Amino acid sequence: GGRDTDGSRGAACLPSNGGRVPRVIYAVVALDMCAVGLVIPLLPTYARMLGASAAFTGALQSTYGLSQVLGASMLGGMSDGVGRKPILMLSLVGGMAGYCTIAAAVSAQGSPWWLLLSRIPIGLTKQTVAVSRA
Repeated sequence: GGRDTDGSRGAACLPSNGGRVPRVIYAVVALDMCAVGLVIPLLPTYARMLGASAAFTGALQSTYGLSQVLGASMLGGMSDGVGRKPILMLSLVGGMAGYCTIAAAVSAQGSPWWLLLSRIPIGLTKQTVAVSRA
């Protein structure tokens, strides 16, 4: 796979950057993983603080997972057409919108429904791993 008939690698098989992954992609993926790692453990606490049930907390995680499945297929295909950079930027902006919604949800007059709503843009757009591997 990926070799010409004479056994050598053809120029068409190599990415335009010589097969190297730009360092900025590593940074974006690391930032994404830190954000996910910081927020996921706090969600049950935030949900309880807002008066949500255990089932609602499960719905928070399920909503995020379902949104991720949909977002990975959409953004993965889009990155083939427009390139990685615009999709990674969209991913960061979508994550920022979701995290701002979490902040609004846990504010003084917050609502567990805002917490649930925050998981949708994060799940749909935070696809840095899928896009970076495309």
